This record gives sequence, structure tokens and C-alpha cells, in this order.
Amino acid sequence: MSGTAARPTRTTTTGVGEAARRIGDRDRWLLRMLHEHTVLTTPQLVRLGFAHKTRATQQRLTALQRLGVLDRFQPLRRTHGTSPMHHLLGPLGARLLAAELGVEVAALGWRRDRSQAVAHRLSLSHDVATIDLICELVSAPGVHIDAWWSPARCRRVVGRHVLPDAYLALTATGPTGGRARPVAGPVWEMFLEYDTGTTALRALAAKLHGYHKRAVATRTAIPVGIWIARPGREPGARRALAAVHRTLTDPDAVPVFTATPLIATAPDAWPVAAGPGRTGGPGTDAAWHGASGRVWLPLRQRAGHAGHRFGLVELAGHRHADRPTLAETTGPADSDGGYGEPDTVGGRVELPTPSPYPPHAPARPVAPPPHDGRHATRDTATENTATDDAVMNGVKCIAHGDGPASSR
Repeated sequence: MSGTAARPTRTTTTGVGEAARRIGDRDRWLLRMLHEHTVLTTPQLVRLGFAHKTRATQQRLTALQRLGVLDRFQPLRRTHGTSPMHHLLGPLGARLLAAELGVEVAALGWRRDRSQAVAHRLSLSHDVATIDLICELVSAPGVHIDAWWSPARCRRVVGRHVLPDAYLALTATGPTGGRARPVAGPVWEMFLEYDTGTTALRALAAKLHGYHKRAVATRTAIPVGIWIARPGREPGARRALAAVHRTLTDPDAVPVFTATPLIATAPDAWPVAAGPGRTGGPGTDAAWHGASGRVWLPLRQRAGHAGHRFGLVELAGHRHADRPTLAETTGPADSDGGYGEPDTVGGRVELPTPSPYPPHAPARPVAPPPHDGRHATRDTATENTATDDAVMNGVKCIAHGDGPASSR
């Protein structure tokens, strides 16, 4: 599948055995990430640390697409600039993943037509924006993402009551960041709702009823974090949420936090820890860790603490309840560099939640490029106009495990 606005690219015919010899650990990690989250963009993979540099990531992804391991497309953009490449699990990638698990491709629940239909999904921009936000959290200092569930996994596990955009379990790793999780550290859980501003405020607030039903049925109180993409919408959203929250039988069973991006430019929203390569305050880079900074405002505030916003590092340092997390009670998650055992549910193989950190990745993924039209043009132009020599070099790197595009 080639990009909507990209020039056609050729795909080579490679068998599973040959491809298995050409891919490395990071490629296998990517297959599991795409199986879980369906679509990831080039900038997102750069931020997650798939390769050390944007160019190396582009070459690697192009080589995998040429082999048939990945599919990709490029949505048309209504505004200036061009969209980044969006990557999907390709037919050979699905066969590789199935062969690794010793099952048929059908047991993965993967079909190419269904996968490619994502390009025309009305919620695509919302889904990609949600992943953008979570990728920012993955690359933030002081926080380790222990579990990140896709909407599909959330639907399978908690869909009887709620349909969140993601479920996250986070651990505080200390004031200097780092990927290693403490042996026995507190974990902060959160259902994430990403509000783009297209949902009526009443409908947004009404979701709390479902979270309350889930909390009562399971006797577990998991906080709900609502990211409001349009800053001016937060006051109205909080009023609507508070009106519904007061009607709940047990409001304490549904802790609610709201956050919005522009607040990240305020000094009080500075990250708890300095970012990669920084030793002091974030300065003009304050917005880079906006979602992990002190931007989360509780819906119910204690007396004398009105307006106090929390950072995820602070929240992750205080386990909400002394009990196993939802992720810990519903099956194993992949640890950094390793894979758990899959389960079979209703004839379908249920893979463990993949770690958002690639095997042998740097301590912190590189900072993302600016999200402006000029950079998007350069990013996609580099991908779309890569010479055949550059692509073939990427294929050679897959085969031999060397060069800038290697994942080994």
C-alpha cells in the first residue's frame, strides 16, 4: 500500500524464512506494536526510539515496506504542508508474526483489507493524535510506561462499560528519568480520553456513568484522564463533568483529571525533571513535555489546593490503591526487550501488551521535530524521493545487521 500523495514504490517478493533472517529485534518489536496499535507514523517511531535519527528511521521503514513487511499510506492534508507516512502491518509482517507464534495469520485477527481501511477511517486524525500524546509520555523523563493498551484491547477487556482511547500504567523512575522500572515501585493507572472538540460536552461528561458502572462492578477505582486538545474548551468541559460527577452514587470511585496543551507554556507547567540533554529548567522547550508536566487538574480539589495541577511524575509516585493494576490482572505485558506468552481467547491469539520501548533503545528517544508544515514537507519529501540506492542500502542493512538503518 503506497502513500496517497507519494510516488509508487515497488515491493519485492520475499519468503517468510528469508525475511526472518533479515529482520532484527527492533523490527519484531515494530510488528507487535503495529499489531497492537494498528497505525504509527514516522515521527512517532522516531520519538519512541526506533532508530537514533529521523533519516535512519525513514530508510529502515522504507526498506521494510519494499520487502512487504509493512504497508504505508500518506493522508491528504487540507492545510499547508504534507502529512507524515503512516505505517501498517503488511502481509509479510503478519506472516512473520504468526510464524513466530506458531499460528495461522487468521488467528491474529489480521486481514489486509481491514488494515488498509484505516486510511479512510473518520477517526484517523483523532487516533493518531492520541498516539502522539502517548509517545510524548513515553519519551518524557521521570516516567516509565509499564502498560499501554490500544482502544481495541480496551474494548476487549473493559468494553462492557467503557471505551477509552487508551489505558496506561506508569511508574515514577526518579528525578533524572531513565527507562528502568524500580523493582517495587508505585504505579499510577489511568484511562485516557482524548477530546478533539468535536464531541458535545454533554456526551463527553456522560462517559463518566460508564466509568462509574465499571468501578462499582469491579470494585476498583481507576482515574480517568481527559486530554482536551482545545485549551478554551477546558472550563466548559469541567463544568459539564462536575455536573455529572456530582450525580454518581460513589464519586470517589471515579477520580477525574483534565489537562490541556497550552497550559504547558506556563512556568508552573514545567516538567518535574529536565528533559534529555538538559540539566536545568526547560526554558522555551516547556511544551515539549507538556502532557507529562504539571498540567493535570483534579476535577474534585481539596480545600486550599484550588488550581493546583499535577505532573504525571508526581501522580506516578503515588499508587492510587494498594492492589494489582488492571494490566497485572489481565495477562502479562512485554518487558523491555522480551516477550510474554500469548493467550488464546475465542480462537484468536491475544498477544501480551508490547512495551513501548524498543529493545536496546537509547535511554531516551530523541526529541521530536517541530510539528509545522515546513518540517512535514521535508520529512515526507525525504521518504518519497529516496533513491533506489538508498532503499537497497536499507535492505542490505536488514540482511547484515549493520549500518545506520540496522536495528541490531
